[in-house]
Amino acid sequence: MEPLPRALFTDIERHLAALLARLSAESGADPAAAEAVGLAGAFAALRAREGHTAFRPEDEGGRILHGTDPTGAEVSVALPGGTDWLGRLRSVPSVVGTPGMDLPLVIDADGRVSLHRLERAEAFVASALKTRAVGLAAAANPAWNPAEALRRYFPECGGAQTDWQAVAAFAALRSRCLFLSGGPGTGKTHSVVYLLALRLEQSGPTPLRIAVCAPTGKAAARLEESMARTRERLPCDASVRDALPRTVRTIHRLLGASADGTRFRHGAESPVEADIVVVDEASMVDVVLMRRLLQALTPETQLVLVGDPDQLPSVEPGAVLADLCPPDRVSRFPKSFADAWESATGNRLPSEAVESAPERLADPFLGRRVGLVRNRRFMAGGGLYQAAEAVRRGMVPAPGAASDFVQEGLPPTGRLRPALRGPVLDGWRAVFEAGDAAEAFRRMERFRILCAVREGPHGVESVNEAVLDILAEQGLARRGGHFAGLQVMVTVNDPSLGVSNGDLGLFWPGEDGLEVLFQGGALRLPPSRLPAHETAFALTVHKSQGSEFDRVLMLLPSPSPGSAGGKAFWEGPGRLLTRELVYTGLTRARRSVTVWAQEGILERAVATRSRRETRLGGLLA
Repeated sequence: MEPLPRALFTDIERHLAALLARLSAESGADPAAAEAVGLAGAFAALRAREGHTAFRPEDEGGRILHGTDPTGAEVSVALPGGTDWLGRLRSVPSVVGTPGMDLPLVIDADGRVSLHRLERAEAFVASALKTRAVGLAAAANPAWNPAEALRRYFPECGGAQTDWQAVAAFAALRSRCLFLSGGPGTGKTHSVVYLLALRLEQSGPTPLRIAVCAPTGKAAARLEESMARTRERLPCDASVRDALPRTVRTIHRLLGASADGTRFRHGAESPVEADIVVVDEASMVDVVLMRRLLQALTPETQLVLVGDPDQLPSVEPGAVLADLCPPDRVSRFPKSFADAWESATGNRLPSEAVESAPERLADPFLGRRVGLVRNRRFMAGGGLYQAAEAVRRGMVPAPGAASDFVQEGLPPTGRLRPALRGPVLDGWRAVFEAGDAAEAFRRMERFRILCAVREGPHGVESVNEAVLDILAEQGLARRGGHFAGLQVMVTVNDPSLGVSNGDLGLFWPGEDGLEVLFQGGALRLPPSRLPAHETAFALTVHKSQGSEFDRVLMLLPSPSPGSAGGKAFWEGPGRLLTRELVYTGLTRARRSVTVWAQEGILERAVATRSRRETRLGGLLA
């Protein structure tokens, strides 16, 4: 097999192709079949790099992959025809097998090709979740009245309209797994704290070990702050309030991951000691990490996954939450659940929420998915709320409809720095004027610039350089070193220091010189101990997940006219501008968003879905 071009495939993908082709040839496969297997392995790995866990040769066959080498010359690779490609793969049973076989490549019954490790991960996740989807054998407090407790925690649950937060809590009392989805401001954190308090009351004198985690350090810190505020409003005894967890960890820290993330203290042989595990921002969890987590839980552990499936999926392969939760956020329940709910609250679930179709009644997760739809943070008529909802539904927000959502043209490269000067100084001058470190950290989170890409004239790297220039012109920053007010993001996990990949830090004067503050100032490090990091005045939308800021400026770049790479913005598996990216950027803001984009770019981005090819959805059915 001829080596694949570096312009299209990484070295690992190229070596995988050569290895699989050689193994195929050694097993007696003809040259065409051996080359087809090698190319399938490289393409499956390329697709995994783009977030997919599988690909269909019948859909991808016949495509021509284009790229540009370091000299500027265009290179291409033609994929075999779909039916022919699939037939050649199946002719090499020593390398290509079916699900469950210990072979490098797997073809399932629907003709999808997966790498072995991803096929095994999806199969394990599906099996583990199905096993967990059974009635909860909870220790019950005989003196506890669930109907009274629901009315105490959710006074509106007996009203004319269904209180879906109360329904979620009720579902958590009845099942070993719960998948809670909803957009920003729909009360997901409120629901989690309340359902945990109800579970503590339900367990009575039996103590419950509760672990709450999130994929990134900043998501964990934000959830910890939100849970602390919600805890104080609980209508319960102090003993219940005190039993609630006060610390939120990253998933890696919960599992006891090594600094490089390759070894884990907890697994099947040494499970996490918890009766309930809550995972927030679950849309960011890839299928391999979800497998790690499920392997580390006992069969009795209750699992609560919380997140927004309309956000960008995980960086690594898979779309676990999206595969678990329906896109319409409609909650459906068996009649037995509806009857129990009515008995406890006197409220009837909407008829469309009570499932009667026989094929859907066989769904093992029926009654275990709850979608929150009522927005409690924004006014329903607010421009930001309307903009996010419009994008989620595939529509372009009306320009100029409200002051909290504004769309403006994208400044050309030569005008970017002057255009940024006003937003940058309005957003961050107050940080440099703060009287103390805690106040500076709070002011730091009032504003953020979000970019769709890292490179290019409107990417994170160029924008951060422009911000530094603007601050230096004002005497607030100095180039080539650290300074008070410098905002950074950690890019590695370092459990020994208590920081994780994605944590936002702020340089600020301390008693012994500059320090780096994290988690609102609760954690401080000397600059010499700060692990790998990058400037973070501007972040990619991907890196911003799990964060919230008062105001957001989002830059949507345009492809260079006539460039071969321009197609990547809209076409192929690695689309850069998508509906999910725009929605995620909008929902990072608490108060207002300004979008800079050339005419037609926002419209096309909203019309472009970020669909991932996975097997998990079918396996969960």
